[in-house]
Amino acid sequence: MTIYTRPVQMLLCGLLLLTLAIAVLNTLVPLWLAHENMPTWQVGMVGSSYFYR
Repeated sequence: MTIYTRPVQMLLCGLLLLTLAIAVLNTLVPLWLAHENMPTWQVGMVGSSYFYR
């Protein structure tokens, strides 16, 4: 007998996968930018201008 129902287990698994994906991106994106010799502030400006309205 399980403690959590199946939908709750799926929700927790999804949140775990989302957390892992964000952690991987937070690690790989700065390394990729450093490899391409791109300053992070320029990429941040482009990203923030997309959401600024």
